[in-house]
Amino acid sequence: MNILPLIAAFLMLFALGAYTLLHQSMATHQEQKHFAGAERIHLKEIDEKTRALYKASPGKTTFPLRKNKKEVSEEPLAPYQSPRESFNLPESSKLSIYPLLTAKTPSPLLRQTALKLIQSIYERTSLYHPHLEEEILDTLIEVAGELDDVEGMSLQEFYPHLQREQELYYKLLKGTQSYKLYTDVGYPALSDFICLKKRDKPVCMAYACQALLVALFGDSFAAHVKLKEEELWEEHRRHRPAPKEEMLSLFLDWGPLGKNMSDFDPLLSYDREEKVFEQQIFFDKNSQIQLRVR
Repeated sequence: MNILPLIAAFLMLFALGAYTLLHQSMATHQEQKHFAGAERIHLKEIDEKTRALYKASPGKTTFPLRKNKKEVSEEPLAPYQSPRESFNLPESSKLSIYPLLTAKTPSPLLRQTALKLIQSIYERTSLYHPHLEEEILDTLIEVAGELDDVEGMSLQEFYPHLQREQELYYKLLKGTQSYKLYTDVGYPALSDFICLKKRDKPVCMAYACQALLVALFGDSFAAHVKLKEEELWEEHRRHRPAPKEEMLSLFLDWGPLGKNMSDFDPLLSYDREEKVFEQQIFFDKNSQIQLRVR
């Protein structure tokens, strides 16, 4: 029996099947290649159209190229903030009541100023009641009289020696971590505005806080001192306390009626002292509340 025709037929069928598989594989590969190329062309077309639309849009360029390298755009400066209204005041900004606690014949003007200052910072808080300022000052004087020397002490060190109203004085000496002055939001610590530092004069005019200026000279004078120092800040771009000559000039126009600047000389010093900040302050823009971390 001749099997050659059978073998030839088998080889032809194998060759035909192999050719068919190879053709299908090449066709599939070519189709994938064409599809990928078409996708790349489509994406490139979209990118070109998007770029053309962006260039033709009327919007302002966010970061324009600077034609002149020497040209510098001026950014708006932050509004003026007076250091006299700072939430974290240095010792030189506070009223020293050391003479009231130690002198045999304390100054009536110093006592009056201390009473006005204490009343102004607490009169709208939940702690205030009539004559609170007199009770506070008289209690401090009474405690100081029982101590050998108050030089170098803090107001907080007076607390263990109090004989009455300890809960009230604890709140006054501690204060709240956040407050807004002249409102019912919290209340300041007494040591934020009053100190026991021994110095030649109780008030340092170069750094006296705004509340102290108001208690001593009234609202009009304090407001115009702030305006004058704002003018100096706009001119020099740094805070400069109003000079003594400017203070005297402002006093003539805006000082309390019937008073001369010489009447306040026993309390006033124009020396500049070193500022020391010992607390960390955080400020919340939304609520306008400042937080003190001791």
